[in-house]
Amino acid sequence: MTNTVHSTVQLVEYNNGYSEQLIHYHLTEENLMFTTLPLVKIQDASQAEDMMHVLINHDKSVVGYFALEGDAKRAQYTANERARLFTSFPSIEIAKGMALQQRGFNCFQVLCIRIFLR
Repeated sequence: MTNTVHSTVQLVEYNNGYSEQLIHYHLTEENLMFTTLPLVKIQDASQAEDMMHVLINHDKSVVGYFALEGDAKRAQYTANERARLFTSFPSIEIAKGMALQQRGFNCFQVLCIRIFLR
């Protein structure tokens, strides 16, 4: 009998239970030139109320983050009221080596297909 460890990647909406993990979320200086730390974006009081913060979890650890922005920012790009803007997709070193963020993005694509093609 072979024992195989299956690691899972899941998308979960942010809640305060993840704050402690996000405090320790590290980005390189290069990444910080193009994006911001997830907790900084989440706690930004100027953000739109319809913004959704999504975490990429790998075996219950946060390995990625992105935001789905609605009306305020979306209107700059499209009149489609169902559209959301995919923003803030910083990469962390551990996730890069294991392709975890790519797997999270693949989950996101499947989710979009299910939502928007029904």
